[in-house]
Amino acid sequence: MSCVAISDIMELMNLMTLLFSAIALLGSLFTYLVHDKKLKKQQAILNELQIRKLQKEIEEEASVEIRPTLINVVKSMHTNQITGTVLLKNYGKAEAIDVEVYTYVKGVRHSYFNTRKRRIKSLLPGQYEEISMDWGIGDDCIDVLLKWCDAKGMEYTSSYSLTLS
Repeated sequence: MSCVAISDIMELMNLMTLLFSAIALLGSLFTYLVHDKKLKKQQAILNELQIRKLQKEIEEEASVEIRPTLINVVKSMHTNQITGTVLLKNYGKAEAIDVEVYTYVKGVRHSYFNTRKRRIKSLLPGQYEEISMDWGIGDDCIDVLLKWCDAKGMEYTSSYSLTLS
């Protein structure tokens, strides 16, 4: 009878070992599935962030930022005649096409253009163009209106008010 009891105990221990192994396997499987689900959510969020970052970089690569600066401005003491140069520089990362420059003296369209330089065919990134202008009689402020197209053909407009110094 002691042999039977020992074999029953051994069989019971084998069953318990098998049961604990099965529980451990199910626990590991559950942990794996939960962790995998979290990883997939994180991966989806990372993918979305990378897509946004790439879209932003693409937009920045296509950006054109043209800013004017007045240089060599001379205002005659006797006649109030204003002459000078408008320096246009492309601070963006893309080419500006068909840049049009309009200058106004204090809201009055009283500008004399150097007509051959009024329109710039192309302004590459980092490139600048100097346009000599004679504004006639005016105040201490010049408004500059810029119009240009990007490589996709979209039109942009920006305006600046520059003080004479």
